Amino acid sequence: MQDDPVINFGKRVRDLRDSRAITQDELAHLAGMDRSYVGQIERGEKNITIRNIHKLANALQVSPKDFFD
Repeated sequence: MQDDPVINFGKRVRDLRDSRAITQDELAHLAGMDRSYVGQIERGEKNITIRNIHKLANALQVSPKDFFD
Protein backbone atom coordinates (compact mmCIF):
# COMPACT_ATOMS: atom_id res chain seq x y z
CA MET A 1 0.00 0.00 0.00
CA GLN A 2 1.59 3.28 -1.18
CA ASP A 3 0.02 5.47 1.51
CA ASP A 4 0.80 3.18 4.43
CA PRO A 5 2.62 5.37 6.98
CA VAL A 6 4.52 2.41 8.44
CA ILE A 7 5.93 1.50 5.03
CA ASN A 8 6.70 5.14 4.22
CA PHE A 9 8.45 5.56 7.58
CA GLY A 10 10.59 2.50 6.90
CA LYS A 11 11.56 3.76 3.47
CA ARG A 12 12.57 7.08 4.99
CA VAL A 13 14.73 5.35 7.60
CA ARG A 14 16.44 3.39 4.82
CA ASP A 15 16.96 6.52 2.71
CA LEU A 16 18.51 8.40 5.63
CA ARG A 17 20.70 5.42 6.52
CA ASP A 18 21.83 4.99 2.91
CA SER A 19 22.60 8.71 2.58
CA ARG A 20 25.00 8.31 5.50
CA ALA A 21 26.54 5.16 4.01
CA ILE A 22 25.99 3.04 7.09
CA THR A 23 24.77 -0.54 7.26
CA GLN A 24 21.76 -1.87 9.10
CA ASP A 25 24.20 -3.46 11.55
CA GLU A 26 25.85 -0.12 12.22
CA LEU A 27 22.52 1.67 12.64
CA ALA A 28 21.27 -1.04 14.96
CA HIS A 29 24.41 -0.76 17.08
CA LEU A 30 24.23 3.04 17.23
CA ALA A 31 20.53 2.94 18.17
CA GLY A 32 20.86 0.08 20.65
CA MET A 33 18.55 -2.17 18.62
CA ASP A 34 18.76 -5.59 17.06
CA ARG A 35 19.71 -5.61 13.36
CA SER A 36 16.72 -7.76 12.46
CA TYR A 37 14.43 -5.21 14.15
CA VAL A 38 15.94 -2.40 12.06
CA GLY A 39 15.33 -4.50 8.94
CA GLN A 40 11.71 -5.04 9.94
CA ILE A 41 11.29 -1.30 10.44
CA GLU A 42 12.79 -0.53 7.03
CA ARG A 43 10.50 -3.08 5.35
CA GLY A 44 7.45 -1.58 7.07
CA GLU A 45 6.80 -4.70 9.11
CA LYS A 46 7.00 -2.97 12.50
CA ASN A 47 5.02 -0.01 13.76
CA ILE A 48 7.60 1.36 16.17
CA THR A 49 7.24 3.43 19.33
CA ILE A 50 8.09 7.07 19.81
CA ARG A 51 11.04 6.04 21.99
CA ASN A 52 12.49 3.98 19.16
CA ILE A 53 11.89 6.80 16.67
CA HIS A 54 14.03 8.98 18.91
CA LYS A 55 16.72 6.28 19.17
CA LEU A 56 16.91 6.03 15.38
CA ALA A 57 16.94 9.82 15.00
CA ASN A 58 19.82 10.13 17.47
CA ALA A 59 21.74 7.34 15.74
CA LEU A 60 21.25 8.99 12.34
CA GLN A 61 21.91 12.47 13.77
CA VAL A 62 18.59 13.86 12.53
CA SER A 63 15.50 15.27 14.14
CA PRO A 64 12.58 12.84 14.59
CA LYS A 65 10.54 15.11 12.30
CA ASP A 66 12.97 14.33 9.47
CA PHE A 67 11.41 10.88 9.20
CA PHE A 68 8.13 12.51 8.22
CA ASP A 69 9.29 15.19 5.75
